[in-house]
Amino acid sequence: MKTNRLLLIAALCLSLLLTGCGGDSGDGTIIGTGGGGGDTNNPINAEITSIEIVQISPGSLLAATGSADVTVTVIGTDGLPLQGATPYAAVTGGATLTAQNIVTDSNGEMTVRVTGTTAENVVLSFRGGAEVAQEIFNFGPTITLSPGAVTARGEATLSAVLRDANRVAMSGVPINFFTTYLVAADEDNLVTGSSPTTNASGIATVTIADTVGNGGEVVINAADVNDEILSNDATVTFQAESASFALSADVSLPVVSAGCLCRGNHDDFCHSSFGSGRSSCSRAACHLQYDWYG
Repeated sequence: MKTNRLLLIAALCLSLLLTGCGGDSGDGTIIGTGGGGGDTNNPINAEITSIEIVQISPGSLLAATGSADVTVTVIGTDGLPLQGATPYAAVTGGATLTAQNIVTDSNGEMTVRVTGTTAENVVLSFRGGAEVAQEIFNFGPTITLSPGAVTARGEATLSAVLRDANRVAMSGVPINFFTTYLVAADEDNLVTGSSPTTNASGIATVTIADTVGNGGEVVINAADVNDEILSNDATVTFQAESASFALSADVSLPVVSAGCLCRGNHDDFCHSSFGSGRSSCSRAACHLQYDWYG
């Protein structure tokens, strides 16, 4: 995974003439001065031995015009957080940067906000001296849930496909599935495996089960774990399981009206009591219906 990330960063640097991957020119915005190493007028920057991205909120998958706050920690020559450093930050593409605090605090931390303007993949870079920290941000990825509508008995399986702005499948990303019930009685229809991770083809699957067998309808959606990217609706309609009856000739029961239902019509309708009447239907598509009286 780390090798893939480095290769993707290298490819983006080459195709976009990436600022922060060997130069100061290119698309995007920059925070800081003095070229690729940070502010050369600030002597504290000469003490930087490490820059590490420690927090991204909400995450690196964002809506096309979404925003994320990114915090880095800068370490000095003594191995401790370095206060007063002013590292350089840059982002490629149409994304923009806004400084939350341009100077590292007592914890050696600096925070910037990256904001998208369109669906694209960008690289955010931080530099201090010879040290570099980078992160890829995916603005405007899509999640497609299929099939969009399905009728099933017992359970149904749906697939969500995650693709970036270039329609490239994204692997290793957790996906959340959640349900909307049209009526409260359908809440027994449950999602299992609700947070799978996308495979090499960008696909995550989920199974919805009608646990009681009473049928019903449920609407399924998929999203990333931060709910930044939402899929289309998928509707699952469950057919009710056929009822079954245990009949006993030893029990004295009142007279019933018994009939076989077939496409809504009675077939071979008869009046009987249990033990002397029919106890099954001749057609496979039928099921018994009993109406008690007496």
